[in-house]
Amino acid sequence: MERLASNATWAEALRRADTAIAPLNVTGDRIPIYWVHSVTGLGTDPIRLAKSLGPGQPFYSLRAPSRNRTASFASSVQDIALYYAREVAAFQPQGPLVVGGWSAGVVVAFEMAQQLRAMGRDVRYLVAVDFAPHNSAVKANALKMLTLRTVNWLYRQSTTRMSFRMLVKRILGKALETTHDTFTTGHPLDELIEHLRYTKTEGDFVRRLHDEVDRYVPVPYPGAVLFYVAVEDDGKRRASNRNLHSNHMIKVWRFLAGSLTVSKINGDHDSLLKGESVTELARRLEADLQG
Repeated sequence: MERLASNATWAEALRRADTAIAPLNVTGDRIPIYWVHSVTGLGTDPIRLAKSLGPGQPFYSLRAPSRNRTASFASSVQDIALYYAREVAAFQPQGPLVVGGWSAGVVVAFEMAQQLRAMGRDVRYLVAVDFAPHNSAVKANALKMLTLRTVNWLYRQSTTRMSFRMLVKRILGKALETTHDTFTTGHPLDELIEHLRYTKTEGDFVRRLHDEVDRYVPVPYPGAVLFYVAVEDDGKRRASNRNLHSNHMIKVWRFLAGSLTVSKINGDHDSLLKGESVTELARRLEADLQG
């Protein structure tokens, strides 16, 4: 398997996984990248990124083997990270490597990099895309974020051509939606699990991993971190909840990382890895890895 297959073929192959490491590209002489899956456990997230980096960059996707997509496998971030660290150490017994992740996968990658360094491995970079551990010493101002989120949403509605009556109707609808979400007893990822058509066991894996990522308490990481964060830029000077959240994540990484390089990329959380912003992400990542 020496070439990138089509996205559709890879997505199907990575979903039915027998092993933890899937080679998306094995050619090239650069330092290999090992990319941790997001909360789904699938290894499909970085397909477009691997393709955009080109044949010169060895790239491996880490995914939860089908038999391991259980709640017990995701019993803690430390345990699942140790499993992947051992898999990578056995697969590449020596030499430098890069560990990366997007979304919830960032937290597993962070812990995995810590454990690989403890094993004496040369983790040249930790690559984090649009996510940071929650329970650091850097605390977000929840009231300020809620206020700016509300202001931002009202701004977006006011710039849309609509009658005052329609604006009031939308505000009431948003209030009802927020109230419903607050008092709903289901898990926040139930819709995603249903969309993936996961079995009950696989669904329990996703829920448990999500909850363990939320509970994880990070300790400072002495190595180098490359952080790529999505920002909004619509040409208007206004309060942006997206950018407020991005700035908070930057503060978290400044606290946690031994050394930090930050790149702000126009887009949103999904577009950085799966949408139009992935080309820019690949361009900057390649430059940072080589530079």
